[in-house]
Amino acid sequence: MKKYIIASLMILIPFIAWANDRCTNPSAYTIDKRCYVTAEEKAQKPYNTTVALIDHVYNVPMCTGTIIQIQDMLVVYTAAHCIVFGEHKAEKIKIRLQDGREFITSHNNSGNYVTPKTDEDREKNYPEDWAIYNIPIQGDSIPYTSLTNNNYTNANTQYKATVVGYGSLKIMSDQDISNFKSAYIQYLKQNKQTLNKDTGYEYDGIDMYNATVMKFLSSQKNTFVNIELKKSECAYTGKGETLACQVWGGNSGGPIFDNNNRILGIVTLGIPFIGGPHHAEMGGNISLLQ
Repeated sequence: MKKYIIASLMILIPFIAWANDRCTNPSAYTIDKRCYVTAEEKAQKPYNTTVALIDHVYNVPMCTGTIIQIQDMLVVYTAAHCIVFGEHKAEKIKIRLQDGREFITSHNNSGNYVTPKTDEDREKNYPEDWAIYNIPIQGDSIPYTSLTNNNYTNANTQYKATVVGYGSLKIMSDQDISNFKSAYIQYLKQNKQTLNKDTGYEYDGIDMYNATVMKFLSSQKNTFVNIELKKSECAYTGKGETLACQVWGGNSGGPIFDNNNRILGIVTLGIPFIGGPHHAEMGGNISLLQ
């Protein structure tokens, strides 16, 4: 299966209000298992250490980051592909905290990430897809977490994880997914096409990066987008494999927390499928930040 770097897919489509999710109605959400982070949770760790990287044109989250402490200094940790544009790195980025405060942060350090052109390039870039930005103010008023200090090395053990971020795909009920598939099949019939791999159907899901699917979306009133903070409770192994973690464009650079609310990795890859066993699946292994 192809792996894709998480981008802000459909970020320009209007915001859709949220209501329901697996945490409030589990029987209706057996495929998309993410939950919206509540207002109460946003005031607590680890969620209050998660920040939005703000698009300077549309003033909405384009990626996600985490405030961590490194050598007594508070910084934002995120993905390099969120701040690399061609051959240039952003010297400054705006972040938004959960309490609404915004800061302009400055580039500290980042991996040798280069915008990939092929799948091979993506694999080479994977270890380099990280970036650190300095926060202009320090002190107890800024919530932060730290890198994990646990030793997660047992390859045969599954450890609890929570992925948090601004994935732009709304949390879809089973009925939402079924309706989307039905509408797409009808669209293909009207255009004398069939549902197969060439038209984006694979592993019982719809590939949202498929050219035919994207053409279909451009002709619709899209109700897929939601830029609220979301969480995905999942697991990982000592090999760095993620299990049942769900993300979408906008999750990039967001934290993967351990069961002590400390960060052990960041989101860099995802599979943009709607429906099926790979719905919104996080792709690739994570780098354990120990």
